[in-house]
Amino acid sequence: MPQGETTEELRRELNELRAQVRHLTESAAVADRDVVRYRLLLEHLNVGVFVSSLDGRMLEFNERTLQLSGETRESLLAIPLSGFYEDPNDRPRLIAELRAAGSVRNFETWIRHHSSGRRVAASMNAVLAPVGADGAKVILGMLEDITERKLAEERAGEGEERFRVIAEQSMLGLMIFQDDRIRFVNQAVSDINGYSIDEMANWTAVDFARVVHPDDLGYVTEQGKKKQANDPSARPHYCYRIFTKTGELRWVEQYSRTIDYSGRSADFITVIDITARRTAEESVSQLTTSMERTAKLESLGVLAAGIAHDFNNLLGGLFGHLELARRELDERSPARANLDLAHGAFERAKALTAQLLTFAKGGAPVRAVGSVASSLKQCAEFALSGSNLAVEFELQPGLWNAEFDRNQLAQAFDNLLINAKQAMPSGGALRIVGRNVEAEHGPALELRPGRYVKLSFIDAGPGIPAAILARIFEPFFTTKAEGSGIGLTAAYAIVKKHDGHIDVESRPGMGAAFHVWLPAVLDPTSEARTSSREVEKGRGLVLVMDDEHMVRHLAGTMLTRLGYEPILTSDGADALARTRALLEKGQVPSAALLDLTVRSGDGGRDTVHPLRELIPALPIVAWSGYSDDPVMAQPAQFGFDASLSKPFRINELADLLARLLAGRERAATAHEHEMG
Repeated sequence: MPQGETTEELRRELNELRAQVRHLTESAAVADRDVVRYRLLLEHLNVGVFVSSLDGRMLEFNERTLQLSGETRESLLAIPLSGFYEDPNDRPRLIAELRAAGSVRNFETWIRHHSSGRRVAASMNAVLAPVGADGAKVILGMLEDITERKLAEERAGEGEERFRVIAEQSMLGLMIFQDDRIRFVNQAVSDINGYSIDEMANWTAVDFARVVHPDDLGYVTEQGKKKQANDPSARPHYCYRIFTKTGELRWVEQYSRTIDYSGRSADFITVIDITARRTAEESVSQLTTSMERTAKLESLGVLAAGIAHDFNNLLGGLFGHLELARRELDERSPARANLDLAHGAFERAKALTAQLLTFAKGGAPVRAVGSVASSLKQCAEFALSGSNLAVEFELQPGLWNAEFDRNQLAQAFDNLLINAKQAMPSGGALRIVGRNVEAEHGPALELRPGRYVKLSFIDAGPGIPAAILARIFEPFFTTKAEGSGIGLTAAYAIVKKHDGHIDVESRPGMGAAFHVWLPAVLDPTSEARTSSREVEKGRGLVLVMDDEHMVRHLAGTMLTRLGYEPILTSDGADALARTRALLEKGQVPSAALLDLTVRSGDGGRDTVHPLRELIPALPIVAWSGYSDDPVMAQPAQFGFDASLSKPFRINELADLLARLLAGRERAATAHEHEMG
């Protein structure tokens, strides 16, 4: 090739190379500008952009990614990414989805900053691409901060969950009406109307109207329209009737208010079943009368209790001294006969005050073994005194004794006797039959097997209709214009408290027979001792605590007559102080009598335990004019050894002290034998 042509060709190639260099230089400049532009764009994006490896290392990232991580650039490159996830299962789940699908969209997770512990919610879009070193697959991703949205969702979810739990457990019927449809209904509404929640799920106002009573539908519809129109005359709550799914008529009360539900206005309705209330209102007159009667009886009871307590103290002082005077007289003295009559009146007066207390408060019976026949005869003599009834006793010889509260049982007998007298206003014969019976089971299986004293009160009145017979023992039920309706109820309650049973049989025109069963006690030595016998005497110091001067003085006189030395005190503090003084002198009381009710100061309940600490083996007796006090029925449960109701006779006090002191001596002797 000629030299000229070679030179020309080389020049041409050189120019082409220069042009290529210029083009490459210009392209590089453009690329540099693009890199700068894209770098600025990435750094100022409000989303994080990153490149990370599959093994959990951050390779590249923008400033927003760094902010979301809460780390420095060096630490973010060094810390394994798995440590950022609040839920450790989220990272493996992300990698599994990327390997399976090659990409993920809207992958939501919570991350936690290592340094501050702050929680950040992020939504991730990522792709798995082979753009790493030597074509290795890496994760190219974008992160968006969704913390505020997630927190709002959590709050909304918590509120919705609270409402759901409250609504499902509520006893009130709850509904939400929106766009003329039920949007929510709870189980309580279903319980009221009998339709299931699924059945009501798509109810409209028309469906709801079908369960409303036709006579109330117009009113309910009118109120609904007023509510929708924001009419101020719309009532916030009203009552109407509905028919349940089974056709049962019920009254409901509805409350309504406007709320925001899912961003729009809705009616929040509360429904209450008031059927029972409406039914009760229909008999409000009868209930009001009964309540007024009950209030009067309660007031009378409070008055009766106070009178009986004070009267007992007066009786104790009066007849206690009469009894002491009576014992000083020879049995042949004319004055002795008058005092004997006064003594009989005292026994009846004592029974009357006890009945007042039973009427006032009830209470557990204070039982003692005694003759039912004797008590029954005394009651009949008193209750039928001056009446035109002829009483015929048919009592089996050797009628068993029973363990009973003499005063409470006397009240039951009195009520049965008065009922018989009222059944025969023109007079007639009342048969009282007493039999010893052994029952395998009692009437209507209401008695335990065993021995009983059966008493029958058989009148010759007009009888009791069958419709009334079943209600004869109900409180306040009476067919008599002057009756209170509590006499037979009280008799029923008293017999039941004695573990007995009472029932009635009758036919119209054939009279009525009331039968009483009382558990028998086969104790031939338990007949009540007469007050005229010689009392048992003793010796020793006896502590007496009572705030009534007359009672203290009487008790002291009786104790002195019985051979004891009384230590008289007025309240608990006085009694404890006197006891400590005696112990310091080496003197130990033999027994103590503590009044339960003291107007000012500590009574027997507050004194018994401190006194027991001073003298553990001391026999302590509770005494009170409130014979219905639970301490009197079960003294041992309250720290006492026995109880004594006021007023009492000298022989009752003597027998009680003799029994307690003998028991203490036996216990002491047994203890000495054990120690020996």
